[in-house]
Amino acid sequence: MSFSDEDNDDPEELQKDLDEYFEKRRISVEDRLEKQRLEEERLQAQKRATREKRKRFFYLPRKLFFALIILLAITFAAG
Repeated sequence: MSFSDEDNDDPEELQKDLDEYFEKRRISVEDRLEKQRLEEERLQAQKRATREKRKRFFYLPRKLFFALIILLAITFAAG
């Protein structure tokens, strides 16, 4: 596809070439937007998974810590 003076003889051909060019550009932009959206979704899922792992990792120690505090409080109250 060339936009030189020789191609300007047929306006319909020029319009067809322009339409093809812009259609390819539109598809290219849509592809990039789709890839960007998928990457953002992947990052969000990764953050969510990390957050869930962190919650699970700290849940048991936190529970044990509070149980220990309660036992110490009961021990000191009874003793």
